[in-house]
Amino acid sequence: MKNKFYLSLTAILVTATLVPLVSFAKTETFKMKPFITAESSKEEIAGGLQLLFKNSLSVEELEKRVGDSQAFQSLVYDTLNTAIAKNPNIQVETSEKTFRGNFVKETTIKFPSLIQRANNHPANTMIARIYEQSVQDKNCDYKYPTTIMLHHILNEVEKIEEAATYISAGILNKPSIVVVIQMPHYAQRRLADGSENFLNSDLASFRKNMAQLILDVHLLKNYIETRSNVDTNHISLTGFSLGAVMGLTIGAFDQSFNSYGFLMGGSDMANILMNRVTSNPTSEVAEALNNSVKNEDYIRSEIGAVDSLTWLHRYKNKETFFLNNSQDVVVKYKENVQPTLDILKANENQVATRVNEGGHVPTGSAFTKFKEIFRPLNDFIMKGAPDKSDVCPMRGGN
Repeated sequence: MKNKFYLSLTAILVTATLVPLVSFAKTETFKMKPFITAESSKEEIAGGLQLLFKNSLSVEELEKRVGDSQAFQSLVYDTLNTAIAKNPNIQVETSEKTFRGNFVKETTIKFPSLIQRANNHPANTMIARIYEQSVQDKNCDYKYPTTIMLHHILNEVEKIEEAATYISAGILNKPSIVVVIQMPHYAQRRLADGSENFLNSDLASFRKNMAQLILDVHLLKNYIETRSNVDTNHISLTGFSLGAVMGLTIGAFDQSFNSYGFLMGGSDMANILMNRVTSNPTSEVAEALNNSVKNEDYIRSEIGAVDSLTWLHRYKNKETFFLNNSQDVVVKYKENVQPTLDILKANENQVATRVNEGGHVPTGSAFTKFKEIFRPLNDFIMKGAPDKSDVCPMRGGN
């Protein structure tokens, strides 16, 4: 009966999300905040790079890689600190719509990104969507655990938004608030001709895109903290596939999140990218790197400054969750996941893991995916937060 309930509720929700019932817009203001951690030292960065390059760098090569990493770190920190000093107030546009069926409210938020491109580029605007239960009990001051979610490499943001809809509706048991960010060069932030990609053969451009995403996520969290129904003690950063790979680096820079969840993600980005190219020569990664030298060592040297192994030392005393698949040939558990777990544990982080059967792309029915992927993720998002039934005992859990 429970399975049938979930499936029938899913069918109702899918139908409900086709047509918005109510829509309106407004403008708000929030303040940017600095990162809560100082910049990493030269020695800390060198230690991370030695792990990434397996102690194979010469003194001269290590010095160059450290310099590249320091330049990337300075780009991120200096851009944020300069903007705060100039004017910490950011104006954000919000537009809300409640879907027919009255299950879920979607709020689209937009504000200027701190990294701008010429000619009114669509990537200049940070865009994210907040998914939450549409009916809020005004007599119950319940604060919802909230996650900012990073999507995978394909330009299919709407699929992650659909998953967010299910989670926030309470299909997975306890409802949370899910915020799906559109990464630069995706969805509405993409040029109409599709000529620019987040991951591309110009690896210097990719590093810039990573800096922009770190800053976009940080400012988005600053805004989310101002919303009245958000539990600011339970805001997590989560990501799928490439979103999890990049999320490890984003989280290293922004340690203000209370927890971090990574689905089908790991470290050593160059290895992961080449695993994808090798396993599927016509994949989206192979296409994105079409004009680049498809050599793992070369790619690692170009993007080592943004790889999470370079920055994992920044995670300290954090809750983390990794969900991976046992037959994944893209993000391999032994090569990409286990070293990450070992480093995090050594830095006194709390590390929870789950390993499912299957390859990199989850298979099975919608219910199977809910049970094996989204429900464990939502349990992690909710971990340590009070139940709504405890806060509002006379009004039920949802």
